[in-house]
Amino acid sequence: MATPETRWPGTWYRMRVRLPRDREDEAAGIAAESGAIGMETRPAGAGAIDFVCWFESTASARRAAGRFREAGFPAGPEGIVPVRDEGWLEAAAAPRPPIRVGRFEILTEDAGEAAAGSVRVVIPLGRAFGTGEHDTTRLCLELLDLLLPPGGRVLDLGAGSGILAIAAALGGAAEVVAVDNDPRVLDVLARNVARNGVRGVAVVRGTWSCLAQEAAFDLVLANIHRTALVRGARAIGRRIRRGGRAVLSGFPPGDVGEVRAAWAAAGARPLTERRTAEWAAIALEMER
Repeated sequence: MATPETRWPGTWYRMRVRLPRDREDEAAGIAAESGAIGMETRPAGAGAIDFVCWFESTASARRAAGRFREAGFPAGPEGIVPVRDEGWLEAAAAPRPPIRVGRFEILTEDAGEAAAGSVRVVIPLGRAFGTGEHDTTRLCLELLDLLLPPGGRVLDLGAGSGILAIAAALGGAAEVVAVDNDPRVLDVLARNVARNGVRGVAVVRGTWSCLAQEAAFDLVLANIHRTALVRGARAIGRRIRRGGRAVLSGFPPGDVGEVRAAWAAAGARPLTERRTAEWAAIALEMER
């Protein structure tokens, strides 16, 4: 269903650069400061990645291309590529069938009632990430269904549409903090919380640094970039009580070892994981 916050794209502008894996953060910073609306990394051989980013205008794409060149990251041979999907509007406006993951059933407002015994989460199509269709969201929902502590305190980092935070609240969490540092999606997140009629969900603009270190969450959900998960392992881990869990996703299977090692150094032990061909999610428990 089209909603006031639904964003109808016409043409996107894509750019691809190849760079050493250890300079991914630098490239992500350049893209974000240049106005990128999406980023993706793909393996490109030993020690290298293809960094792909999308922009809403040629001006912002050209600005990023210039900054990439200054940093020694020349754009790929295709340059700035306009990407248009003529059927996107009709496809996006069409009702979607419910998505079932464990006890959770994700619906748009046009999809009817949830099945008996399921937890109904309504997420209309909009501009914030997290509609239940992406593999990482599904993997996180699967692990949330497995690990959600009844009556617990849950933190959702990079909450996007709020799908995980809302599922946690409806699934039995007593308190949920949904954090996102993108002001463009906070209104969507807040509306989705209200739309689902859930109580005990606080919407916060920022990152984990805005939360007290003694926050003592029972479960942290973080479907965000691999680099943030690796670099933030200790800081995020300090906000999880001993014996609490973390569900992490947003990275391909090849990055599982790196993410797991960073969290092991922060005092976490692996519990379980879920994978598709392109994406992975892991669950860990804090031992200290």
